[in-house]
Amino acid sequence: MSEEINEAQQERKKPGPKPGSKAAHNPVVIRKGVDVEQPRQEQVLGNFADGQFQTLSEIGFETEIDYAAQGKEKHRQDLAFNEEMIEVEVAAQSSEADDPVFPVSVNGKTFVFIRGAVQQVKRYFVEQAMRSKVRSCQSVKTRNPDSEERYEQHTSMRTRFPLQILHDPSPRAAAWRTQVMRQA
Repeated sequence: MSEEINEAQQERKKPGPKPGSKAAHNPVVIRKGVDVEQPRQEQVLGNFADGQFQTLSEIGFETEIDYAAQGKEKHRQDLAFNEEMIEVEVAAQSSEADDPVFPVSVNGKTFVFIRGAVQQVKRYFVEQAMRSKVRSCQSVKTRNPDSEERYEQHTSMRTRFPLQILHDPSPRAAAWRTQVMRQA
């Protein structure tokens, strides 16, 4: 009996499918990171004046456009743009309910804005602060000319942290600011 138990334990320790299972007869091939360089196929054009044929690259027309490289370059430029330091000032406290400092976090990094102080801040923290909005609702009692009373709801949105950009050296700054304010 103990020999059967030992054999069963040995079978469980072996890697791969159990004998007699369906997986033993249907192997799975997994390929990770296999890059096969394939020969470039060029489209052949007829040059009817000479009666000779030419390829697109021979006449100066490049058929391959490396969109992945263009995307990587744009991504790199966007990352560099968001890492730029810009000078901002957050409006001073307008009421006792406003905190004198407030943290803004982006991707695990935190920056603490101080109200009323001029600070050098990375652009992505400023963008997050600009996107923070507060919605307030107010019920107003009104009277119609027919002497009927009713309540109207007035809703307003404002930026949670009103800030002013004092200095932004990038030529893309104006378009960026407009885009963020429209999206927020």
